[in-house]
Amino acid sequence: MYQGTIRVLVACIILGGHFLVFFAGLLLGIFGPLLGVDVVQTILMASPVLGVTASSALMFAMRGQTEIDRGEKVTTLFSTVTLFFPIALLVCIAVVFVAISRQVNGFGPDQLKISLGAIETFFGIFLGTIAQTLFGTKGENPSS
Repeated sequence: MYQGTIRVLVACIILGGHFLVFFAGLLLGIFGPLLGVDVVQTILMASPVLGVTASSALMFAMRGQTEIDRGEKVTTLFSTVTLFFPIALLVCIAVVFVAISRQVNGFGPDQLKISLGAIETFFGIFLGTIAQTLFGTKGENPSS
């Protein structure tokens, strides 16, 4: 797999995932057990890591390139790790959202917030490193 392909895949996963997490959080408030402040807190707690990474992916997408550079061929380890962490973050958030929506015994709004905080903390450094490696920092355009 090539670095350009990885960039596009990860950008799509992160941007789509960020939208889905926000939308699912709203649905938990409309059709689920969360009310008022709990909905807002849930969305705020589930969004920081994805939001920061999504902003890097969005800047990559908005550079207006008509053709993404293919870049260098990357190792299987690089592509696996780079795709694994964003997908794993989204799966973990989905599991927590399903647990609250099905009102698993003993899993209420407080446990939801604690779980989301732990998930965001755990995945934060990994997704930050991935975003930096693939998308660079503001004003930086990685060449390969």
